[in-house]
This record gives sequence, C-alpha cells and structure tokens, in this order.
Amino acid sequence: MKLILATILLSHSLWGYVYDTLLVDTHATLAPKLLMMSSVSKDIEHLSICIVCENTDDGVALRFKQTLHHKYKNIKTVSSHYVKMQSECSRSHMLFLFDAPDEIIAKSVKYAKLNHKLTMSYSSRYLDLGVLLSLHIGRSVKPYLNLSPSKEYGISFSNSLKRVSKLWKGGWI
Repeated sequence: MKLILATILLSHSLWGYVYDTLLVDTHATLAPKLLMMSSVSKDIEHLSICIVCENTDDGVALRFKQTLHHKYKNIKTVSSHYVKMQSECSRSHMLFLFDAPDEIIAKSVKYAKLNHKLTMSYSSRYLDLGVLLSLHIGRSVKPYLNLSPSKEYGISFSNSLKRVSKLWKGGWI
C-alpha cells in the first residue's frame, strides 16, 4: 500500500497535474472574452494574458497559448512559471493560473491584487483563495465570478457578465 501511495505522489510531482484538453481549450477560448468584460480592459488597445504554471505543466500552457492565438490574433500572451511570475507578468492584464499548491496560488492572488490584475484559474477551487474567475462546467459552461475580493483588486465587471455568471459565495456550490 505504501509503495502504491509513494508511486502516485511521485508521479504527480514529476509530471504535474492532470488536465482535460477540451477544458483547457474552453478556458483559452473564454479567458479573453471575460477579460474584455472587466474594467481592466477599459481604454486598452492591446490586451495581454500571462499564462502561469508549474515547471511540469509547460505542455498544457503551450496548448492554452496556441488555442488562444488561434481564436484571438490581437491578444498578447506571455508564459511564465510561478517562480518568475512577478517579473514576467508585469505588463499583463490577466493572470491565468494553472494548478499549483494553495500557498503559491495565494501569493499569486496577492500579487494580482497589488497590481490590479484580473485572475482566472483552471480549477474553481482557487476561488476560495481570492481568484476572481473560473469556469463552471456542467450541462452548460458558465463563468464563476468571485465578486467579494474584486473591490480589493480595484476591478469591476460588466452587468452582462454578472447576469450570465454563477456568483461565487465561498465554499463549494
């Protein structure tokens, strides 16, 4: 039993998190639209999204970037690892956060708040850590919108986004 558990934990740390390619593509398609429905995009001609991941998740970050560029030619993207995020994402308007330990996500959220950057995560579990956007995947795809910390970020959202979103109230919905 210990050997099986050790194998699972080791494989997780060596090869990163598990992602569904269809969900990665869905996030890449919707992230720019959600960015455009926030106050961050106001009066900005060229929007930029920083894709942030662990070292082991470079492949999924590349897929996200390629899907986004296929759909949106005018959105600039930067890829970064969490350890270099502050220097590499300084000019980005949104941080798209792939899975990482909670303490790393919390540091990323703190950086985003201080720099008025929109945050969106692949996993909705990070909404409790202060991430502003994620996706609810059910019979339909709806954005999760975490309004509570948005004032701390200095970010607001369009009424149309609020109407179509599932508002995050904390805890699992």
